[in-house]
Amino acid sequence: MVVHHERHFEIADGELVTRMALDGHAEDRRAVYMALGRAAGYEDQASGLLAAPPNMLGEVVYVCTVMSDTLGWIVNQLDPRGDTINIAVSVADIMIFTTSFTYNQHREGMVAINTKSYDFDTTISQVVREIGIVKPTSRAEEPPICV
Repeated sequence: MVVHHERHFEIADGELVTRMALDGHAEDRRAVYMALGRAAGYEDQASGLLAAPPNMLGEVVYVCTVMSDTLGWIVNQLDPRGDTINIAVSVADIMIFTTSFTYNQHREGMVAINTKSYDFDTTISQVVREIGIVKPTSRAEEPPICV
């Protein structure tokens, strides 16, 4: 059993819920939690966080994750009848990556991001690499001009 700390924040026009496991990665999860709190302090970022899909109860929940967490661990926090949860993971000292997961009712043992399904052993690191935070340009492409 893993104990979680959950906190509700009233921001902008809604409620943001953060969930942090109190486990061996608690320090790293706390850094993600703190970054979410800082982002929620900026109106544009707060509205972006609140625009994420809500769970079955209408709450926008962000789970503070680390790169080695598996999607199986995330899925254990979802209602198997069909539910959504958002994750946040640190990708740099002060930057976080967020995405949403939906329990895939149609394929046993799978979780989906948009329309792509992943198995439960997939790590957050693998998802972040596949989704891609930055798309590098090829050498053949002209770099953008900054004015």
